[in-house]
Amino acid sequence: MKKAFSLIFAFVMIFSLSACQTRELSANVTAYYVVYSGLSDSKGRVEGIDVDGNATAIHDIDAINISKGSLVGESFIAGGHRANNHLIMQKDGGFEEFYLLDNPQYSGVWGITLEGGNIVSVMNGNVDDEKNVYLNLLVIQDMEHNVLAKKEIDITPDSLLVDGDFLYMAGCFWQYDTNPIYCGASIARYNMKTGEYEERHFPYNPEKVTATSYTSLAKHGDYLYCTVRESLMDKEATDRQEKIDIIDGKMFELVDSLPFDQEISEIHFVDEDLYLVVADRLCKYDMDTRIATELYTFSENMSVESSLSGNGHIYYSARYNPALKAGKMLNIGFIIDFNIADKSAKETPLITDARNTESIVFFPVGS
Repeated sequence: MKKAFSLIFAFVMIFSLSACQTRELSANVTAYYVVYSGLSDSKGRVEGIDVDGNATAIHDIDAINISKGSLVGESFIAGGHRANNHLIMQKDGGFEEFYLLDNPQYSGVWGITLEGGNIVSVMNGNVDDEKNVYLNLLVIQDMEHNVLAKKEIDITPDSLLVDGDFLYMAGCFWQYDTNPIYCGASIARYNMKTGEYEERHFPYNPEKVTATSYTSLAKHGDYLYCTVRESLMDKEATDRQEKIDIIDGKMFELVDSLPFDQEISEIHFVDEDLYLVVADRLCKYDMDTRIATELYTFSENMSVESSLSGNGHIYYSARYNPALKAGKMLNIGFIIDFNIADKSAKETPLITDARNTESIVFFPVGS
């Protein structure tokens, strides 16, 4: 990670189809671009699909574990977690494949996003033997290959959020010179204009809890909302905390927590309203009454993998566990488009013959 960074782009149009393409393509308007990839095999694919799940475009790519995605305006950026391969997509179907650093063998990313034409990422690191902590690398780079910022940080983020000049990160902090190893929920803030960095670790009871982490992050006003993931000493225990911590975004103080009786994930604020997934239900949460109202139920035997929001819609990727056979194809699951205005949900099936489907990210073209 100490080397100078470089960013190599190769512009590709998604409509330049693979020569071995045999599937019949739909002439309908593309609703989503879906990126399929594996955990170790580099045979990946980008598919355009219409609202009914029919392929409108197919392009094979060399990519591993593209699993971190972020929707920013008219653009979508997606990164490899296990490998240093990433791409930026546009709504017209064009995309650019690139890797960070001057060597594609370097590590992948914990998170990646765009801000003001720049790429913002946190790259996988390793244990620092002197500090006995897990260090990662914050990298900000422009489209002309110029490194604007590079900083070692000791938060391992699950979520990145850009708000003005500030990059917020939520995840965990690893300390290796304790017994047992410490892993605790953490947040961090980086001022992309001044370079000022601040981090806060939140303790837990080590007699009961083995680890905590913040997994989803949203910001509303001056406050950060972070979903808590907790691992208990007693694996059979049923009193695991399911909650959202509310943190003062300026002082980094915990000001309140919202408790739930089931697992929560994928939190989004749309105007003044908080939307979240509680177990297998999409809910709207009333901050005054603290009541979650069910809006949509995900299909049985499915898990929500990721979500994106934009222009009055929240999009969810939900997959079957395991995927279902559909002849020579695989039925992976659905993309669900939830319309905030009329509370309607449109399900688009993900049916593909892609070789590797362990990792999926998607880009809603109509957002």
